[in-house]
Amino acid sequence: MTKLVVLNLGAGNLNNGFPHIIARLRANQGTIEQQFVGSLPPAPELENLNHQWQSLYYALHQRFDVAKRRLRLFEVETQEITNVSVVTFQELCQEIEIKFNLWLDSSSFSKIDRKLRTKLDPNEEIQIIIETSDRTLHRFPWHLWHFLEDYQQAEIGLSNPEYSPINLEKKPRNKIRILTILGHSEGINIKADKTLIEQINNADIEFLVEPKSTEFHQKLWDEKGWDILFFAGHSHTKDNKGIIFINPQEKLTIVELKNALNKAIKQGLQLAIFNSCDGIGLAEELSKLNLPQIIVMREGVPDLIAQEFLKYFLSALQQNKSVFNSLREARERLQAWDKDFPGGSWLPMICQNLSTFNLEVKLQESLKVFPNLSVDFWHENNEMDLEDTIFYKKIHETNLFVKVTDITRLNVDIIVSSDDNYLTMGGGVSGTILRKAGKNIREETRKLAPIKLGDVAITNAGNLSAKYIFHGAVLDYQLKYQKPNIKVIQEVTKKSLKLAESVNAKSIAFPALATGKGGLAPEQSALGIIMEIIKALKFSTPLQTIIISIYAEKSNYIKIIKSRFSNQISHFIDLYQQMETRYELLEDLENIFNNYNIELAADIIYKYQKKLKEIMDNYMINIDNK
Repeated sequence: MTKLVVLNLGAGNLNNGFPHIIARLRANQGTIEQQFVGSLPPAPELENLNHQWQSLYYALHQRFDVAKRRLRLFEVETQEITNVSVVTFQELCQEIEIKFNLWLDSSSFSKIDRKLRTKLDPNEEIQIIIETSDRTLHRFPWHLWHFLEDYQQAEIGLSNPEYSPINLEKKPRNKIRILTILGHSEGINIKADKTLIEQINNADIEFLVEPKSTEFHQKLWDEKGWDILFFAGHSHTKDNKGIIFINPQEKLTIVELKNALNKAIKQGLQLAIFNSCDGIGLAEELSKLNLPQIIVMREGVPDLIAQEFLKYFLSALQQNKSVFNSLREARERLQAWDKDFPGGSWLPMICQNLSTFNLEVKLQESLKVFPNLSVDFWHENNEMDLEDTIFYKKIHETNLFVKVTDITRLNVDIIVSSDDNYLTMGGGVSGTILRKAGKNIREETRKLAPIKLGDVAITNAGNLSAKYIFHGAVLDYQLKYQKPNIKVIQEVTKKSLKLAESVNAKSIAFPALATGKGGLAPEQSALGIIMEIIKALKFSTPLQTIIISIYAEKSNYIKIIKSRFSNQISHFIDLYQQMETRYELLEDLENIFNNYNIELAADIIYKYQKKLKEIMDNYMINIDNK
């Protein structure tokens, strides 16, 4: 059950304080369960720090433009600050977090905090709404409140004190309808946004690319109605009013779209996402129209951050998470980019109309997908075998799956067995394979054993539908109580993939190597396997399908391994893609410097490559030590 906490800050501001704060705790039926009162003292320093943050943020990103990044990040007025470093900005971020929480820890407010903690369960979803008309607080990074660290299912949104219920005229529809506006995009790449939206399966999606104003109006008036409005392109806030640039010649304010938006909201529009710059003004104006939920970026947003946010947000949303929880997950995952794009993870924010607390976009309900699939599931091939799938990723031309299933049931060319170096097939997955394939397989392995740790032996597949069994030596038979390490997993995976190519196999299935009797942690096994798969798929391969099969007879163990194994794979792929992006930046550096100083270019490139290798090595060491 979702709990709603509304913090009405009342009349006040940071200079004079907030003398009358009311905290209301509501259940998802909307009934008030508890009400507490408190206050907050004046904190003019926080307003000054917020202005400093904005100035440094834009100055820092202006500097990126001067350094001729491939894409212009956003349009801002020329800043007077020219000498700013990432370290200075990070120190300011830390100062804001410390002083913001000291303010919230003041005795007059901490009693609200304490009472909320006695009523809230850390395991339940909590939506915290800050109800205020103070524009400075609308721009403030409320996600820094330490309360959220103890409540991992909580997220903070904003609301204006005035709102009205909506008289819905929504018509029943079988699919979620998404109106996607791809506006003026000079200097930015919104094709990535389009690609991500296109991949949503079983949804009615309509794209308007740099539409005329009349065309935009007409679509909003569509009698079928819309569930989600998505905008990508240039936007900004001027005089507290949001402006979107829909094509190179035309711009629109929310006021100019008022009638059409009112109609769309009455017909069921629940969520508007503006994946564009400086959307505070847009959110304020849309809140006045009582749109249930609005997601915007607080400041100018780098192109890559906008793309990554959308990817993470949709990935969480399709796992049947709420809009609030999906926003939190996307925001937290953006932290990985803060070194390259400082402050990027502070940008996403959500506004909620409190009269529509019960209205929630459920993307999962209109998607024929499995609960934990990656966002990359949403692609044009809808006829693949998705039974028991918990993770999917298309890497170049090869489909990678993680499935919760008995590996012997899979229809693949090759099944990999997790064996010891004497190929005894004495238990775990190898024992299951032996039982299903037949005793003749054991006769073959006796002739091939022993083999070295990390080596792979090939036999036929006996009674199985596969053509071959690859027996990977991940355990030392004579050292039964010694756990294997990640390097052995990598070696078996690498050799299996190479041998698969030599027999011209189209598909191969791996078990969670060494996680049974081997006792290896699921995330270590996952990392060893996925690292070698990623390396192999950098080059052309006949393999069209790679499956990692997770299976255990005990249901409690399968829950543990399923979560930890698939999460590690997803995490590593994200990390790998970030590394690839850094290599692209490295190529840009190479092109720039080669035109001026070859020796300097070579030195920079060498140091950059060395640092990337160091990052990856440290990552592996940390996993090995867990």
